[in-house]
Amino acid sequence: MKINKRGLSPVITTVLLIVIAISLAIIILLWARGWLKEAITKDGRPIEDVCRDVSFEASPVNHDGTPDEIIVSNTGNINIHAFSIETKTPGKTTVIERIPQNIATGAEISLGIGGSGNFSVDFEITGTEGVVVKPVLRGLRGEVEEKYVCENHPGAELEI
Repeated sequence: MKINKRGLSPVITTVLLIVIAISLAIIILLWARGWLKEAITKDGRPIEDVCRDVSFEASPVNHDGTPDEIIVSNTGNINIHAFSIETKTPGKTTVIERIPQNIATGAEISLGIGGSGNFSVDFEITGTEGVVVKPVLRGLRGEVEEKYVCENHPGAELEI
């Protein structure tokens, strides 16, 4: 009695292995896409690169020995949306964000090229070891506009 033993041909086996490998690669890419964020861009460039080109000056205005406001001036060629203010006290770092205001009208503004503005010091600065002001830009993540704090920018250290 003869038993008919047939297996898969090598061509079919190879095609099945390729299909399985491609399917696994697609599944892994779709899974990893959820972990990877799309980059924020400004003017077609990664926003991290744009942050290096930001240039501004910040100085406190003192009345009665304590700062009442901080005046900021955009000395570069990148529009600045807002500023991140980092205050350091022993054992604690506090970060707040402020949008500059028009010095004359008090309306919130983005600092364009050569623009100046101010914001009030309505946060605790007594006993701080330092105050660092960093720029906040607006860029695009796909079609959505988002804020981006230039963490790697040296910022402006204020003497308070």
